[in-house]
Amino acid sequence: MEYRNVFERINNVNNINEVCKNICSIYHIGNYISHKIIEIGYEDFNIILNTTDGKYFIKILNKDRTDEECNRLANIYDIARNKGIRVPMIYKSNNKLVTEISIQSYKLRILLMEYIKGSNMYELERNLSLEEIEQVVYQAALINSIDFKVNPYYDEWTITNFNKEYKRKYNDICEEDKEIVKKVYEKFANINLDKLPKSYIHGDIMNANLIKDGEKIWIIDFSVLSYLPRIIELVVMAYGICIHKNREDSIKRINYLLSKYNQYNKITELELDIFNALLNVMGAMSIMQASYIKATSGNFKENQYWIDKGKEAISLNLTRNEIEL
Repeated sequence: MEYRNVFERINNVNNINEVCKNICSIYHIGNYISHKIIEIGYEDFNIILNTTDGKYFIKILNKDRTDEECNRLANIYDIARNKGIRVPMIYKSNNKLVTEISIQSYKLRILLMEYIKGSNMYELERNLSLEEIEQVVYQAALINSIDFKVNPYYDEWTITNFNKEYKRKYNDICEEDKEIVKKVYEKFANINLDKLPKSYIHGDIMNANLIKDGEKIWIIDFSVLSYLPRIIELVVMAYGICIHKNREDSIKRINYLLSKYNQYNKITELELDIFNALLNVMGAMSIMQASYIKATSGNFKENQYWIDKGKEAISLNLTRNEIEL
């Protein structure tokens, strides 16, 4: 989904004050005081709501999501929380997780969620500590052990969709990004994912989806959860929370992540053998998607972040001998 601004995600509804006041009335959460729009991310429209009863988090679901997809996401949160995953609670209205309101003649689908005070790790602009990585790994291992029983979700950024997305978008990405993406694509053609162990994976455990609240780390945004090769979860986590400019420290953090995960769910040799190849694909996918958005929709700050991040991952050039459990 590519948009020129965050309001396009909700049919350019711009009277957010009215949206917030409606939500206060529907959920009986006090009187509206103020709100803050959160512009991180490419999917939904997120708001921090401040009322006389306290703070809440509003997720206005993207206009392009089907009603089935909206309910799917809400149910995933509900299941994860009931299974002990540290995720925000969704408030119900009329015993429903997803609430509909009409503003400016458009229907908006709403999730009202528990507000987790603190900041996401993207905003903090620092690397996670090893203790924080261990917390995240434990939560991921729990997620991977749950049978969510939900329908597949097509995510444009997921590694398994690299071939399709390449064929659809490669010609439109910025010229300076084409060579590095093409090299990874040519190697990806020889990768077989069929024999890898599968599980439900969050699929987007990145700094922006981790909230630091005191000593606790919370996981948010389960939009792309799907049943996929489990190694993709580990690759995305390594990419999202371990890699930075210092190669030696990046490898140390990746090995720490893998060794901790292995304590909960045993990692196979085949998964380790394919790890670096998929890390390169993750990097190339980020470059391609962000470059495509930059070329076709607008040069947002977040675009360059993902392009730089992708190049860091590929330049890491991790070998199998450097991976140690």
